[in-house]
Amino acid sequence: MRALGQLEEARSYAILAYAQAWGDGPATHSVEDVALSAKLLATLEVEPPEVPTVDPADVEVPLANELQAYRDRVQAAKENGDDRPTPGTATS
Repeated sequence: MRALGQLEEARSYAILAYAQAWGDGPATHSVEDVALSAKLLATLEVEPPEVPTVDPADVEVPLANELQAYRDRVQAAKENGDDRPTPGTATS
């Protein structure tokens, strides 16, 4: 895009590419995609933008209590020699 005289547009898209490659941070991003988009930013003489990082410990898993209750039922069924857990709902 530099050759086309659209340098600012190229920089804008490169910043968006970096932010998308970063995703939620190191726990979820593709190292190769971040490196490639950082290289593109350097080629365009742009500093990588500040991007947020999400700590996986702070993420609340939907239905976490129900999932744990299911795991517990599966484990109990295995311990009792049954290969299928009993259907049911979790109590929180």
